[in-house]
Amino acid sequence: MERRRSRFQRLPITRLLLPLFQATLFWYSIKPNKYSA
Repeated sequence: MERRRSRFQRLPITRLLLPLFQATLFWYSIKPNKYSA
């Protein structure tokens, strides 16, 4: 399990990608659907 933890810690992209994706969904949610049309 320690080896797996090291792998995840060595991948900052995954850590940044998750909150980034959530932020994008949240941003599109509050954003007016002007660009969607």
